Amino acid sequence: MKLFLKTILSFSFIFFVFFIKGQNIEPQPGDNLLNAELNKYVGTWKWESNGTSLTIVFKKVNAKVPVTMNLYADILFGYHQYKVNNTIVEDSLPFINATFNQKKYTIITFGTQPNLPPNRISVGFNHPSKNKSVQGEFEYIDANHIKIVSLKNYQGIKVNLPGQPPYDNTITLPQNIILTKQ
Repeated sequence: MKLFLKTILSFSFIFFVFFIKGQNIEPQPGDNLLNAELNKYVGTWKWESNGTSLTIVFKKVNAKVPVTMNLYADILFGYHQYKVNNTIVEDSLPFINATFNQKKYTIITFGTQPNLPPNRISVGFNHPSKNKSVQGEFEYIDANHIKIVSLKNYQGIKVNLPGQPPYDNTITLPQNIILTKQ
């Protein structure tokens, strides 16, 4: 019985080592990486509570990825307006008609990442009132709701350039909130 189990385990190991290939295929120059999962985020989303509001407008584009190889991909990008006590604190909505290449957006993502659960995306979120960008995690709930699960500072060394305010590690944008499609 031990020999039989040992043989089965050995055969299984050899099979997996030689016949199973990884699921991650490296993109090649000229590839066009399409991501239909991003479509469900496209549109205008809003959250309000006691005079504080956050409006996000997401668009999707298929554009050249800014790297050395000739690679295109679907990209979700967006604009936001953040109000506290009905006073605008951050607002990129005036740039809503800008093209992706004009780089006026304040939110960007290529979509899902392997370490995230299904229906979640990791985004870069510009937080201009704090003079920085933060990393966000958004969750698609249903056709009418998305959730900002978390916002956090990027890891690494923070450098203050001359003439810029000192680094502020606080994040005032709301998180753990559910936005409704407008």
